[in-house]
Amino acid sequence: FSTPLTSPLATCSPVQDLLINPVPTGVISWEVDNGASIANNNSTSNQITNMSPGKRYTVKVLVSSGNCAPKSATTLIDRAGEITLALPTSTLNTCEGNTLTLTATASGAGIGTITGYNWYKVPAVLLSTTNSITYSKPAADASSDQGQYYVEAISSSCPTSPIPSNISTVKISAKPSVQVLTGDLVCEGNAAKVMVSASEPNVTYQAIIGNTPLGTPTFGNGQDLTIGIGANRLSVGLNNITVKALSEGCPALDLGPAEVQVVGKPVALIGNGEPTFELVEPKPFTLDGTGSSPSSISFAWFSDDDFANKSITDAFSSSTQAMVQAIKTKFRLFVTLTSPLACRDTAEVEVIQNIRLIVPNTFTPNGDGNHDIFEIFNLQYFKNATVEIFNQWGERVFKSEPGYPTPWDGKRGGQDLAESTYYYMIDLKEKGFNNQSGYLTLVR
Repeated sequence: FSTPLTSPLATCSPVQDLLINPVPTGVISWEVDNGASIANNNSTSNQITNMSPGKRYTVKVLVSSGNCAPKSATTLIDRAGEITLALPTSTLNTCEGNTLTLTATASGAGIGTITGYNWYKVPAVLLSTTNSITYSKPAADASSDQGQYYVEAISSSCPTSPIPSNISTVKISAKPSVQVLTGDLVCEGNAAKVMVSASEPNVTYQAIIGNTPLGTPTFGNGQDLTIGIGANRLSVGLNNITVKALSEGCPALDLGPAEVQVVGKPVALIGNGEPTFELVEPKPFTLDGTGSSPSSISFAWFSDDDFANKSITDAFSSSTQAMVQAIKTKFRLFVTLTSPLACRDTAEVEVIQNIRLIVPNTFTPNGDGNHDIFEIFNLQYFKNATVEIFNQWGERVFKSEPGYPTPWDGKRGGQDLAESTYYYMIDLKEKGFNNQSGYLTLVR
């Protein structure tokens, strides 16, 4: 080899050229270890490639000629190592105003003696020529120190080719400052919110009751910030909410407390609280509504459809009583109690009328104004009921519309029917009530 075997060859490059001197005769073969590659074989000159940083490579050349014993020679190549930054991670977070020092240390085989350092801020701003960089900036200048940094080390093994380090990112966070907190006033069961005025950018805010975090931390964007608090985390009465401001690399700052006042909901009740109210006969009746609340309340009565609403005398009033004229066999009646902040509670009762139909067994459609129609008393409470009339041969002579709006007048197709006995069928179409049927005598 042209390089003495007693001195390893140091290189900064992954490629190294070698030459056999003097030039031998015969067949030449090359070998190299540690994963490097041989570019040429059977050649007096060769190129060793793919050498990794910080490794030593053994290169052997073998020459054979005819029946002569082969001869070999060996040399060593040291690929210089790399420089790394002495930081725990590739990203360093610190708080504004802190003094920050980045230190470079050399590692790896074959780096030789470090003769100098060049510190840069990306893209290529030279900051220092020592093995560390230190700075401390006030808040107003914090952004100027944020960025990416790297260092070059100049070693005796590579005096003209500085070895670059990895890149480290420095992130400088703004200190959270004292903010103004605004509380809330809500009804029991509703979510609340706390307002942080003029929040710092890049600061995370966590609402806390006692030592218990409330929900997910909220990231501030430099604007007024609203932090939601779930209803299940609040108690009726006064809740003191602390907000912890967190900025990466900076001490946490506790804000507050902010007061969240939760007003209890009223409790509504109709009568004695039974789910049903039964009438033994159709007549006006009164239902009482009661309620409890930590503050003043108002009453509003309503029913389950517009038709039934017409029967409530004091509907949508502030009365604790509802005067009702029932005009259906069954309907639901509600009372809603409302306290300040629109805290509401609703109670309901199902009103059931046990209605007995009164069906005459005779009527006289002769035009004298008395009993000229087949009138069925209390059928008006069954709004979907139908009535059918059959003659003695089983022929249907009359069928009403739902609700029996036009009672039978003893005619079929506009013609008077003969005096006789007829059969009626009343289908109430109401669950819980039995249909009725029987005989009816038509007399003129």
